[in-house]
Order: sequence, then C-alpha cells, then structure tokens
Amino acid sequence: MVCIAYVWVTTGLCVLWDIVVTIADAIIVTLESILVGWILNLVATFVELIFLIPFLGPALKWVWNVVLTVFNALYGIADAVAYLFGIRPQKKLRVCTIIYVDRKGNAVASDADVLSVLNRAIQIYFREMNVVIVRSAPFQYTTGFLTPPVADASWLSKRIVSDETLTACCNLCMAGEEFGGKGRERQWLLLQDCFWGNWRRLLGLGAPVVIFIIKSMESTTITFANGTKGISQTIGCALGPLTDYITVASSGPAINIPNALQASPDTTAHELGHKNNLWHLKLPGDTVNLMFANEDNLVDSNGIPLSGIDNQLYDWQRVIVRASRHLSYI
Repeated sequence: MVCIAYVWVTTGLCVLWDIVVTIADAIIVTLESILVGWILNLVATFVELIFLIPFLGPALKWVWNVVLTVFNALYGIADAVAYLFGIRPQKKLRVCTIIYVDRKGNAVASDADVLSVLNRAIQIYFREMNVVIVRSAPFQYTTGFLTPPVADASWLSKRIVSDETLTACCNLCMAGEEFGGKGRERQWLLLQDCFWGNWRRLLGLGAPVVIFIIKSMESTTITFANGTKGISQTIGCALGPLTDYITVASSGPAINIPNALQASPDTTAHELGHKNNLWHLKLPGDTVNLMFANEDNLVDSNGIPLSGIDNQLYDWQRVIVRASRHLSYI
C-alpha cells in the first residue's frame, strides 16, 4: 500500500506540475512570440556584440557562461532532489541547427542526414530524461502530455561560410579558435541565424544550443592497447559550458562516404550531453552509455577497439543535464 501510494503521489505531482506548466507555457510563449521576445532578442543582440571584440570578447563570454552555469546548478538543486524521488516533469531544450555551405553552394550534408541524427537525439533525450527538444523559434508550444515534435526542414538553416570555417578542431584547439576568425564567424552566425534565442542565451534561461554542421574535423593515428595502430577521427565537439554551440562533422573516413552522418548516429546527442555539462565515460562497462569515449584506446578480447553500443544515461547524468542553463520548464 505504501508503494502504491508513493507512485500515486509522485505521479499526481508530476501531472499537476505539467498542467501548470502547460498553461504558463501557452501564455508566455504567445506573449514572447507576438512582441516581447522580438524586443528582448534585439536588445540582447546589441549587448552580445561585446563578445565579438577580439580576444576580450570570448574571454568575457566564457566567464559569463560559467557564472550562469553555476547559478543554474544551484537553482536546480530542488529539481534534482525531486527527480531522485521520482518527480520528473518534462523540461525543454531549444536547438538551432545551421548547415554550412561552401563557396560553390554545396551543403556539407543533406537535410535528410541532419534530420535523421537530430530526430535520434530527440528520441534519446525524451526517453532517458523526459526532456523534449524543440526548435528555437516563435510559437513553439510544449506540454508534458504529448510526445516530442519530429524535426523537419523548418528546423534547418544554411549559411555560406569561408573555406577555413568549413572545418574545425576540438578541445584546446577549438578553444584557441574562439579567439580567432573562426570563433568570431561562429558567434556572428549564432547572433544572426539563431536570433530568436539571443536573450535566453544572454540570461541563461533555457539558452538554445546552436548545432553547426561542418565538413570535417581532425583525425590522428593512435596505438591501441594491443599494440595495433588505427585512425581516431573526431566527429563532433563541444566546449562544455564555455560556449553555446556544438559542432558535428558531416562525414568521417571510417565509412568514407562524403556528406553522410550515418557513421555517427548518436554524435549530436552525445555532444549535446557535453553542452549540458556531461563528460566522457571511458570504462569498459560504460560502452552502453551515451557519453562513452574510448580515450584509453581499449580493445576487447578479440582485439577490436571498444566502441559505444547503446545510448543510455545514469540517473546522476540525468540530474546534471536537467540542471543545465540550456534547459527550462518554459
């Protein structure tokens, strides 16, 4: 009886919260979409021009984003406690997806391939965390009583960029890019093509994540644990809480198919995990986890390099993601 009552109570609280949030979301999204959001985004755009100042701008942006991340983590303690007790109302994650186009007008990836991995991320986040991924745009209503929307062509935008910007590196190298031309170009595209989320990014209230679909990333030769050599191909990158975007490479030499994302169906979901404060897991038992990365170049008993075989998350990961500044109830 106690167990049954517990389920009734937690379920009832979730349903009640979803009702309240659905009504509040309808009101706020309508007001934001008609007038308020346009004004706030315009003001935020001018403020964020500060972050385009060479050298100083990216440093200020990093500091500001870290402050917002810490604030949201503290603010989300109550939500985390509720989650651990089984009270897990739906939250939303806004995204804005930009496909790079070269100077000849060729997109680095097809719409179908980009939408395929985006919809896979939508399914994973809904299944694992009760998080619905939505397009960062006006009039995007959500409710905890419906399944997530399916991403379509309206979720995508294309932008011609310089040949240099078509590619990217990762980790410290990408951090260095932030202080150069590539970083400024990304920030400028972010402000223009993802204009609708500028005020939320500035204040950290459900800040949209920008997904840049780029041509390629770096590859290196590595030595596996059994002494054999192979190619390690970077297919996505995110600088954690420092920036508001992730990069996803359109292809990799593993399958040698240009303009295809099938080689890394979970990359977008994985990089969104980094953007929402998750880090790599690298133990052999973590291969079923979305955040597994074979950083130690491990091999199985047959000498085959370990790779991720599933996209599950642990409860502590779910709590961390739901406390991110990129997620909100409204």
